[in-house]
Amino acid sequence: MHFRALTSLILVSCFLPPALAQSQLDFLSDMAEARNLRQMLPNHVNGLARAALGARSGKIASITSPAALQARKQYVRERILASLGSLPERTPLNVRLVGTLERPD
Repeated sequence: MHFRALTSLILVSCFLPPALAQSQLDFLSDMAEARNLRQMLPNHVNGLARAALGARSGKIASITSPAALQARKQYVRERILASLGSLPERTPLNVRLVGTLERPD
């Protein structure tokens, strides 16, 4: 029974007019935003960036003392280190000279 139903469904869908099938499958046809589909993600990301820059500008403008500057400096350093992980341990450089290049001037 399932085979007959599946066969009937396939045959009917093969003979539907292409325009009718297209109008049923085109889920973006009624959306006004579909015209700007390619710009949706860049516009969203740019909006997030503008909001973050606006918040940053407000925080920078509120720095009025050396203590506030030091606190902002510490905050930025902590955020960078949290993003990167941690800095490598400081070790002596132990420079070794392995050769020289002789050049005029």
